Amino acid sequence: MKRTKAASLIGAIRLVPEVDSIGVPIFGEIGRGNATFTLEMDPDLRIAEFREFFNEQDYFITYDLPKEFEKRRYEVGQPAPILFWLGGKSEIIQGDFTSVYLSSLYGVQLKNNDVLRDLGRLLDDARSGRIKDRHDRWAAEAVIAQFNEVFKEVPVRSRYWVSQYRKAVEQARRLAQPPHPIDAALREAAIDWLKRFGIKSNLRLLVGMLGNSKNGIFSRNEINDALFAFLLEAFFNEDNQQLEIYLKEPVLHKAFPKGLNGYFEERKYPEVPFPYRRERDFGRIIKRELRSTNRRANFSKIENLTFIAYGRSNLPHDLEGEVRQMSSLVEDELGEVRYEAEEVFGQRLYSNARREFAAHLLLLFNQLNQLERIIEAEDRLRGTTYAHRFGVSDDEVERWERIREAGV
Repeated sequence: MKRTKAASLIGAIRLVPEVDSIGVPIFGEIGRGNATFTLEMDPDLRIAEFREFFNEQDYFITYDLPKEFEKRRYEVGQPAPILFWLGGKSEIIQGDFTSVYLSSLYGVQLKNNDVLRDLGRLLDDARSGRIKDRHDRWAAEAVIAQFNEVFKEVPVRSRYWVSQYRKAVEQARRLAQPPHPIDAALREAAIDWLKRFGIKSNLRLLVGMLGNSKNGIFSRNEINDALFAFLLEAFFNEDNQQLEIYLKEPVLHKAFPKGLNGYFEERKYPEVPFPYRRERDFGRIIKRELRSTNRRANFSKIENLTFIAYGRSNLPHDLEGEVRQMSSLVEDELGEVRYEAEEVFGQRLYSNARREFAAHLLLLFNQLNQLERIIEAEDRLRGTTYAHRFGVSDDEVERWERIREAGV
């Protein structure tokens, strides 16, 4: 199927050749091609698109056009040519005419001729928006009929149902841009789902339901409010699975550049379609994790929680103080282990001990970097290292890695 943005007027379909009537314009391909096209008009009677035409129904086509319109170039977006016959003679008006202008051209004939009266009503309907209203209503009815389970049945908490809802939104946007009558039905279906399943769902399904503000169903604030409420619930319920999903989706981070705490400071506890925990003592959760973390583990969970809670903003002073205190303890231990390791590293016979010391040094070094990233707002989750800040050279770290892997 050929597509084109421009074509030349070459003729018209005349459904009843012997009777004055309105015809369907036929266009030819510009250039060396021989494809023919009809047009699709928008509610303002402008050319919406050209569609390839094969005349499989064997319509009668006439090439008898007013001279000034023969092979005239038309482009998508321009007023469409409206062909008609009056007294057996072909005539053309443009789709952006008004009935008043039509009357000025044809005078009293407009009252006495059925074709001219039909054209006058068509132009009136286009200029007043009645065609657009009908078009929007039909489009809404078509989408509702196509996705009956979304609009007429009880919603379901499943990927399939959410995917059907997304398809309904996509189909609506293909037919028309917001605002549109179908938007109210789509919003009603989405809010019903959110009331039933919003807080019980998972983050990916929730994001699928909310879509983006360009779809015209929810505003940006409404979308971000719902995400905030869901993540707040997940944070204080310690739902690590949902928090991990958030951490892996950088596009969602844009909604919370200063984390959930920063969003709260701007919008407090926004109203959303589902209930959620209204807490904001993020520091309490992070401090507890900090104090309970096994010193032979790492602080990656705390770095993650800090990013979720505070984003790229500074920590509260009391929380920063606790992190620095922990960092000081780890740095002291690193110094002690480095001192002991020098003797062990000099004894090449004890390869297992060498590996253990190297692994311990790397663990402590990693912990120090994680704690530093927790404090340094811009570095959270970015893997930044600060070897020289702790008096450790890059060469020394590389040596520890070689010993850990090979024992030499």
